[in-house]
Amino acid sequence: MIKCYSLSAKEMSSGYAKLPDDVGFPLDRNIIEKISVTGEMPYEFTLKRVSFSKGDCLLTDDVEKEKYIWTDCQMGDFLLFSQKLKDIISNHLTGNERFKWVSCKVHYREEVRIYYTPVFTEKIDVWNMEYTVFSEWTDSENFDVLKPVFSQRRIESLGLFCGRYSCYSFWKMPGIVYIKEDTKKEIVKAKLLGVELSQAPVDE
Repeated sequence: MIKCYSLSAKEMSSGYAKLPDDVGFPLDRNIIEKISVTGEMPYEFTLKRVSFSKGDCLLTDDVEKEKYIWTDCQMGDFLLFSQKLKDIISNHLTGNERFKWVSCKVHYREEVRIYYTPVFTEKIDVWNMEYTVFSEWTDSENFDVLKPVFSQRRIESLGLFCGRYSCYSFWKMPGIVYIKEDTKKEIVKAKLLGVELSQAPVDE
């Protein structure tokens, strides 16, 4: 039986990769479209200190007090992967995934590091339609998924996929992606920092 896992940035004591304030967030869908077409990130990120209070995310410049400044799955306005995490995922790709890596510059003081974000270019049907829960806004073109249940047959040939297709273009740069067990095991073995992994439902 195929097992798959959601992959996201862990909420922990770490820096938050923030886009310039004048860009705004959530990002305009036209910006995401531009990134998906050009394959280039038109903005650079700056690490901020992140803290949570009563459900709110607070950002300040006082990053040096953070326990972990750089992580392998960096919290930020996008899902950002270190070179190590990108390489592990890339080792398990099949060529059927329909996405591309876009590099991003992240600044902290005088240091600049390169991270990577996956940008999906095509929607792939990955669900068991009988058990997956969709929102009332779902139609033949926009699959707004509330609770995914993945189809073994449909994810068998994928090493990385997006499991929640929202309306407009936001699905192209999701905050959560999905991987299979062999990739998950390698990530755990490498003891990468800041990676949140959670088993996702797959049909039998």
